[in-house]
Order: sequence, then structure tokens, then C-alpha cells
Amino acid sequence: ANYANAERFSDVPSDAWFAGYVNYCADNGYLKGMGNGKYDPAGTLTGYQAMAALLRTIGYDRNHEYEGTDWTVAVTKDAKAINEGIKADWSKPISREIAAQLAFNTLNADPVTWIAFLEQYMPGADSLLETVFGVADQGIAYDAEGNPSYQYQDARGNALVTMPLEPIATYTTKVLPCDILVDAGIPKTDNSLYYAEFWENGVCVNQHVRITHDDKACEDWMLDGQGVLTKVYDVSDYRHVTDLLIAQTYYYLGQVTKVTKDGHGVDGNIELKVWIDRGNYWVTATANGEGYEKDDYVIVHPYKVALHNGRRLAEPKGNGLPVVIDQKAKTFTGKLEMIVDDSRTKTVVYTIDGQKYDLDIDYFYSVVEGNKVYIGQEMTWFFDLYGNLIGDMKVPGPGRKFVVIDKTSWWIGGANQNGVAYTDIVYFDAEKGQVNVTKINGTPTENGDPYGNIDYTVNAGRISQDWKQNEQWENKLYEIKGTTLEEVGVRGRQAFITNGISKITYKDHESGEISYAYGNADTVYLYRTGDRLTGYEYTSYNGVNEAPTVRNVKVRAVIEDGYATYVFVIVDKDQSQNSTGKYIIPKNLNEVARIYLDEVSDIEYLVYELYTLDGVKEEILVPGNKESDIEGKAAGIYELTFDPDDIYVSAKDLTTGEDALYEVITVAADDQYAGGVFKDMDAPAGYNMINISKASIYEIGKTVKSVDYEDAGDSLNIGNAGAKLIVLKSEYEAQSYSVAYIIP
Repeated sequence: ANYANAERFSDVPSDAWFAGYVNYCADNGYLKGMGNGKYDPAGTLTGYQAMAALLRTIGYDRNHEYEGTDWTVAVTKDAKAINEGIKADWSKPISREIAAQLAFNTLNADPVTWIAFLEQYMPGADSLLETVFGVADQGIAYDAEGNPSYQYQDARGNALVTMPLEPIATYTTKVLPCDILVDAGIPKTDNSLYYAEFWENGVCVNQHVRITHDDKACEDWMLDGQGVLTKVYDVSDYRHVTDLLIAQTYYYLGQVTKVTKDGHGVDGNIELKVWIDRGNYWVTATANGEGYEKDDYVIVHPYKVALHNGRRLAEPKGNGLPVVIDQKAKTFTGKLEMIVDDSRTKTVVYTIDGQKYDLDIDYFYSVVEGNKVYIGQEMTWFFDLYGNLIGDMKVPGPGRKFVVIDKTSWWIGGANQNGVAYTDIVYFDAEKGQVNVTKINGTPTENGDPYGNIDYTVNAGRISQDWKQNEQWENKLYEIKGTTLEEVGVRGRQAFITNGISKITYKDHESGEISYAYGNADTVYLYRTGDRLTGYEYTSYNGVNEAPTVRNVKVRAVIEDGYATYVFVIVDKDQSQNSTGKYIIPKNLNEVARIYLDEVSDIEYLVYELYTLDGVKEEILVPGNKESDIEGKAAGIYELTFDPDDIYVSAKDLTTGEDALYEVITVAADDQYAGGVFKDMDAPAGYNMINISKASIYEIGKTVKSVDYEDAGDSLNIGNAGAKLIVLKSEYEAQSYSVAYIIP
């Protein structure tokens, strides 16, 4: 039953009572059928055909002797083992009694084994080799370099005979299975069924894959190729069923993270980071070898680990993924000009400095940056073993490419005359330097600095002689371009950096729309604190996780693909690090979670859900010692204060006091509501009615939604006392309101 759906022959339907038996015998090589994928189940069985099938069950036909024009001669030669004493015309269908006699003789016949290195069949060879010579047929062995061999071992598992297999075809690009058959010497006119065994990185991943020229699927699927080494071997001499062994080796890009010496002081134990899938997915790995150093980029292949064909293994624990280092990755530097993704050929081609390059099947968009391709930017490109691109990395620019101006000591020349200014600049590593400035954003000067500093340019006409107006560039960011200081970057309208999050809100120069940029582990931050009178201080931080918390600060940032690469953070001396915001607290404030942010002191924090004034649900963190403070707030609108780590500090009620813009109205059971107007209400200031017919109304509850004024009364459950209505005073009519919040 397990073989009923195997579909070994096109004329053996899976629902036929004999399907499982026929497919099983075919799968084990006992039955070959009539050719062209046909079995002819209703036909008769000649004596030769019956004997061929029975002889295969005891080990004959390992070399496909029973095929071709003279196959009956080969059967006649071997048939003495099972047809002794039977007289019949073997070319004609046999009777049931002769079939029974042949089957009985087969059960009593000695099995034979084909011994490849002896090139002959040996009766009882399994027991003879094992008991007398101590040799066991081990089968295919696969070495670390990706080369299979057929092996015989002794009783202790030691290899006695190793017969390397020579590939009949080798590929490093995509290939059709039908083309493999042709290269294996099987012409397209041969529609017989052949079986292939697939190996990957020394692991057998599929033992029985059908390949035939008559299979339409042969034209629909390809073997992975670009950068993958595919070798095809003829193993029909060593396998009873399998005709071809297809061995694939996948190569990946890795980076050496650690090199340690063995017990003899020799470099050999290597730890690596290996990218094993498109994108930014990598695993730790280990290898043995000499001559490699930390941070070397290398090409590796896994050793006896299958990572494709639907059998991706989890990252091994302990020592990591075992790999073999093939060589250091070859690199070159160039500028990406074009990308062509050809769906027809399923290939991707990069044009770099006018030269076209194919991508490796496991190419990684930027080893360092992660999933980014920079068109028009200078990059370092990595090759695999076959000249395909397998990765890239941004070429690090000059260590002091971006600067800010700290101060200018004095100006030599008139206020509106050309001259030179001695100016202190600060690089993004927080180191200071001094340059002579004649123009900013202009053409470079021809006069060099006799003290070795670089001459930059500054517009003399916009700067006063005593430099009281130098604030115009204090908060700007400049890029060093030759001998020119050029203003770059965007001005952040609002920026905050906290808890590993860096978000910059800015206005796009081209579209005029509000845009956002984020920092990541590669962002370089330069913080400036202090003031002009006492002097500025600068500190550099690499990565968003290292940058201190700041809120609502001014920034200048270089933005690439939505990420900030360099950020100049201007922290005013008197700037409060606490932040505030207006929130709606519902009538029933419930704790939704408890977390621990401080693992050292085990401080407890509680998570509460509030709403912003536009009805968006937001979570806040409240220290355990302030739990009663926040839970004690009545339903209303509050201005909450948070410390630099986004932790709740205090709340100010905005619905109380003489100057309050917001008012809280409690609905009574006898209040009347119709057409957006409440009547007979005990409203603030002694009003007996309020009008919300022109207000924006939000219903705050488990879900937040806008409510039509006609439905506001239903939402408040008029008749049930206690419902809350928070309203924003109108600037024009005392009893009209522009915004109303319904708090159940």
C-alpha cells in the first residue's frame, strides 16, 4: 500500500490492486517493464522475462546485463541457478506450474553479489567476504572536499578498498535534468526511466529521484547552479537500482571571528560567521586550517550538513556549523551602475564599472549593511570560487570625512572682503582639527596652508569681522571634498534616541513631505553639549545602542535609504531631558503587563494602556512605586512626564483649574440628548446644555473609533449615570465644543 502512489509506470494506476506490488518490485530493480515507461499489466509473461525478474532478486543484473538486444543470452547464462530440470520454450509465455517451479528454485538458490574491484559475481559473496576476508560492503563514502567513492571496510570499520568515483559531468551553473541524461550518454530518444540519488555537502538528501526524457517536468525544474558545484557520477555498477549519483556542494561567504592555536602552538582552530541564505541570515561555524587571520573573508562549504532541498538544519549547538575553508574570498572595488533581474533565465546581473557580473545563488546584499544595494556608490565586491558575486561591503570612506564647525578664532580681512579664518573643526571621532577657511560651499582656494592644514572655503560676505554671526553654521554638518567644505545632511525637525531606537523626523527637500530616518548598529553619532560661552564638548558613539538618550533635540544627519549614517546631535545646555505628552486616561485603567528592565536591581515596571489625543492606543511604563499614583487618576486628559528612559514620572490634570481647556462632564440618568446637543445637564460653568454637533468625536474603549454626533448619546448609554464626556472648549461659542472624547 505504501507504494501504490509511486507511479513507476504510466499504465499502472494507483487504485489498481497490484499497483503497490508492481511499484515495489520496480523500485527495487526486479521489474523493468516494457520500455517507454510502460508495464503492460494485462499482458503475458515470457519465460525469459520471468527468469530475469527472479534472477534480479538474488543479485544478478547489477551491470544491466539484461538490457539491450542480447539480454536473453545473458539471462540464459545465469538461469542455470533457477531452471535446473525444467524444459520449456522460454521465449513464449510460461504456465503457472513452471512459474511456481522457478519461484521455488529461486528461494533455494544462493544469492550473488557483484564485487566491483573483482569485476565478477560471487555466490554467497556477502557471507564469504564478511566471514572469511572480514570485508563489508560499505557503499558510498563522501569526503570533506565533496568527492564520493565506493568503499569496502573490515569488521572494525577501517577502509580496506576505496574506489574513487570519477564524475561523468560537472556544472557550476543551472542545468536541466534532461541535459544531465544526455551528458551521461543517454540520448533523447531513450525514454526509459532512470533513477538518481542526490547528495548535498556529503549528505544523502534523496535516494530515488526519477529522471526520464519523456517526463515533461524535466523541462520545468533545474538544479541549482550559479556558484554551486554539481558533479554527476555513474553508479550503476555499485547500485542495484540507482543509475546516477548527483552530488552538489554549496559555497558560502564567511568571516573569521577568532583563530586559536592547537596543542602544538599551530594556528588551526578557526571560528567564523557564515552567511547561509540571502539577506542577513548567518550562523556561527568552525573549521580547521592555517594561514587565516581574524576578519579575513573566506569561501567555505559545509561538511556533511545539508542546508537546501527542504532539509535546512538548525544551527548546531556547541562547536557551530562544521565547514571547510576553500580559500580567501577574492575581492575588487568598483561602483555599481545597473541591476538586471532576468525572470526568463532566472539570473541577476550586476554592471560594475562597465563590467557585467553574475550573482552567486547565495549572494548577500551587503555583508555589513544588511539587505542594501548602493547604486552609484563605491563598494568592495566578493567573488565565489567561480567568478560570481557572492557579497559586498561599503568601502569605508576617509576616517574624517564629515565634520562640524566648533568655532572660528579670528578673521583676517574686512567684513565683506576675501580673507582667511582660522577655524576649529570636529570630526565624527570627536577629535578636533584646525583649518584655514576662505569660503564654504564655494570653489576651493589656490593658496595652501603653510602649517599643513587644509584650506576650505567660507563665504566672506555673510560673516561679520568679529564672528558674532557664526551661529549660522554652528548647527550644520559638512563633508570634506578635496579642498572644499560642503554642507550636507538634513535638519531633523524632531529627533529622539533612547533604548536602542533612533528616530529622526525631517522635511524632505524635494517632495516637501515629512519623512523619517532611523539609526542602526553602524550609525556614528557625534553629541555636542555645553554652550558658546563656556565652550562645547563633543563625544562620539558608534551604533544606536551606545548613544545616550535624548529627546526633541536638533540634529543634522546624513541619510541613505532611510537610515542615518552620520548624526550630529545638538544638546542644549539647559534642555530638560524629560519629555511630556498629552494622554487620555480612561475610566478604568488596567495594568496589562509587568516587566523587568533592570536585571541587576530587579526593578519592577508595570505597563498601562492609554490613548493619545488622536485616539491612538499607546503603552507606558510605570515604576512599581508609582503604581498607586497612576491608577488613582480619574478619567480625563493629563500631561504625562517621562524620564529619558521613557519611564513615567508624573501627571498633570489638564481638566481642572481656571485655565483648563478641557472639561469633564459626567452624564446623569435624566440627561436628555438629541441632534448633537445635551440638555438639562449639570455642565461646567452652570451651563444647562452643551453642543457637540460640530465636534470631532472619539469613542475611547477597547477599540478607538470616531462617532457621529447623532450616535454620541447611544455611545454614552444615556440613562446610565457615570459615563464620562471630555470636551475641548470652543474659541467662539461658550456652550459649543470642537472635540469630544467619550469615555465609557
